[in-house]
Amino acid sequence: GITELKAKGAYTGEDKTVLMVAIPHTETSKIKKLAVEIDPESFIIIGDASEIIGQGFKSPKERI
Repeated sequence: GITELKAKGAYTGEDKTVLMVAIPHTETSKIKKLAVEIDPESFIIIGDASEIIGQGFKSPKERI
């Protein structure tokens, strides 16, 4: 799943968009490549999640 957050850079004061993405480890390299293709200056943090709890996730195609 992907969550879009509106943010403001603490140093620059510029408006930013933060994407929080939950994916399997097998998709990590694809997401990194895609992020850099879209925004070569993207800032990426990768970490492990012991659990993801929630429901209601829909693919972008399902929302259209």
